[in-house]
Amino acid sequence: MSEELNIHDYLKFKSTLTFSSESCLLYIRKQNSNEVFITFSIPYEILIKWHQIKVVKKLFVLSYVDLLFLSQNLPSCTLNLKEEAKLRLEARLRELSYSAAKECTGTKGATRIKILKKVKKLAVYQSEIEDASQLLSKINSLEKEKKELQEQLETLEARCDSLVQEVAEFRQTTQRAADLEQSYSEISDQNDKLKEYVDSLVDRDSCKHCDSNYRNNGRTYNEVSYTQKQRKLKVLKSNSERALWFLESFGFKLDKLFLSDCQTGEKVTLQYNNEKKSAYQFLSEEDKDKVRNVVYIMDKFCVSDAAYHEFSMTNNDGLPRSYLIKQCRQDLNKVYSI
Repeated sequence: MSEELNIHDYLKFKSTLTFSSESCLLYIRKQNSNEVFITFSIPYEILIKWHQIKVVKKLFVLSYVDLLFLSQNLPSCTLNLKEEAKLRLEARLRELSYSAAKECTGTKGATRIKILKKVKKLAVYQSEIEDASQLLSKINSLEKEKKELQEQLETLEARCDSLVQEVAEFRQTTQRAADLEQSYSEISDQNDKLKEYVDSLVDRDSCKHCDSNYRNNGRTYNEVSYTQKQRKLKVLKSNSERALWFLESFGFKLDKLFLSDCQTGEKVTLQYNNEKKSAYQFLSEEDKDKVRNVVYIMDKFCVSDAAYHEFSMTNNDGLPRSYLIKQCRQDLNKVYSI
């Protein structure tokens, strides 16, 4: 702390402070039961300088006890003063400095020199010095406390490192979440734009191959007569064939369309591949087998062609037409001769 003092002020008093182990008679009379450890002899000149440092220059970082210990004439060992001793010495040195400065105020010449040569004595008692054993015990206690604090510090440092790692991972996770949210937002915007584009294509191209008059604006199938039913089926067959134009792009060809009346449950089958090949001889082997099976059943149970015709007209559930039955029977008759 000596760097806080002006070099000139420090040099003026550092070699003039003395000490001795002789007791101060005044304090011995007052405290004759306490043994004096050391007595300081402090000239007025030093006390006045201390007063100027503390009061005039307002150097509050240094105490009077600190100024006292700055003297080079102190013993090489450090005085381990108790706290109450430091407080007593601080108050006493403040009082002595103020008293010396006040006494020297307004004086000059020989009178001032005489005053500056005065000396004040300050005693430090044995009871105010820390006992070595107590100091050792305190040192051991402090060492133990230091060790505990060191362990706590290591634990806290490890915890700090762990928290730093967690914070770094949390920041990375947060950044990834922000990136994913940004990506989701961008993809969502793209999806909206694509949906709008698809909707525009549907609005533009969905009915390119369709007729806007496909909807039935009259009565339903079960509400009209037989003749009108046939007419409606013919219109429905034509419209459905045009509406299903895209089947060929998948490699399919429309063969039959099975329908069911919503109210009566009547089954209706629309044929698409028998207009140019309606004769029995142009049917596929599968269809020929089906017709031959029907002819066999009709012959076995003696069902006439007229009865079958009426039945096929009222319940058109995929049954072969009556003229196909006749042609099949004629074809079979050619095989046998009686």
